[in-house]
Amino acid sequence: MHRSVDGSHMLSHGTLHVFLSHATGLKSMDSNGFSDPYVKLALRGTTHKSKTIKKDLNPRWNESFKFSGVLKDLLAEPLSVHAWDYDFASKDDDLGQASASLRALEGSRMADVEARLSTQGTIYLRVAWQSDGAAAPPPAFTMAAPAAPTIKGAPHKSSAPDAVPSPPPSSAVAPHVAAAAAARRVPP
Repeated sequence: MHRSVDGSHMLSHGTLHVFLSHATGLKSMDSNGFSDPYVKLALRGTTHKSKTIKKDLNPRWNESFKFSGVLKDLLAEPLSVHAWDYDFASKDDDLGQASASLRALEGSRMADVEARLSTQGTIYLRVAWQSDGAAAPPPAFTMAAPAAPTIKGAPHKSSAPDAVPSPPPSSAVAPHVAAAAAARRVPP
């Protein structure tokens, strides 16, 4: 399916698929030096909550969530990403929040998104658009989103909070990883 020149794809109704992959470098909130993180994703009045991962500062959720509506409306505001530390006997601790732009879906069917939290850490997501009646996202959609590249001894820096890291050369990675990287951007 090709995007029309007049942008009519933006008026299509369908499903926004959000894959919550993992996080890195979350803040420690518990006396054991860890956190028990979960994430709330909110968009246009709909909120989804992930499972809680116990004792982990670099959790891997691998969960998918869906938001329905018109693409133009769903992209009009950023996805709210709010991480929390679950506490059994007291109020959950705020691990930080971020606003993740989904504008990459204006010109692509699927994209990776980094949500840098207001306190510490980054949450990695993959988003895909499926118009009503169109094929579901490919199986690569639910493969772990890549972590940001880092230079030893230096924190990762990006000019945009939702930048998509470049995949390594396909000759440097296993074939199934290279295939997943190639599937990261699917033309509309």
